[in-house]
Amino acid sequence: MSNIKTMNDVRAYIAKQLDALPSDDSTPAMANAKANLIGKIVSSIAVELKYSHVTGTIPHIDFIPESTKIIKKIGESIKPIEKQVEQQNEIHSQE
Repeated sequence: MSNIKTMNDVRAYIAKQLDALPSDDSTPAMANAKANLIGKIVSSIAVELKYSHVTGTIPHIDFIPESTKIIKKIGESIKPIEKQVEQQNEIHSQE
């Protein structure tokens, strides 16, 4: 576990733990364990996306193919809206 340095490393470690579980989902405990690990992977992605939003960076999420292209497109579509908001704020502050 000392090799974990990034969120992708965290997800890879959790995925290994998930793979190590037996494939039989017949018991509630086993189904719960798998759901818990999958939830942790999804949560780690959410944390990374929120962090990148706050810091203005583009995340590289191995779990999501082409994630950087998607994030860039979203960012490009938001920039004109941000400019409009800034202009409106300037107009209101001058009043």
